[in-house]
Amino acid sequence: MDNIKEHNDSIDPMLTMRDLDRILRRSPRTIRAWRAEGFLPKADLCHGKTVLWRRATIANWLERQASQAA
Repeated sequence: MDNIKEHNDSIDPMLTMRDLDRILRRSPRTIRAWRAEGFLPKADLCHGKTVLWRRATIANWLERQASQAA
């Protein structure tokens, strides 16, 4: 059972466009526009219309945005 917990702890959760709406407090339209403009980091996984980012990808991007604004 411990192996399962260790394995799950090492999995980086994936975020959807809807998750980004909530995290970034922007409308779905803005998130789509930012993605089209290349403002958001490249998605880690695209399958059909499903677009996913690793939580770490977005966290790193937010850190870079904050450091550039300072």
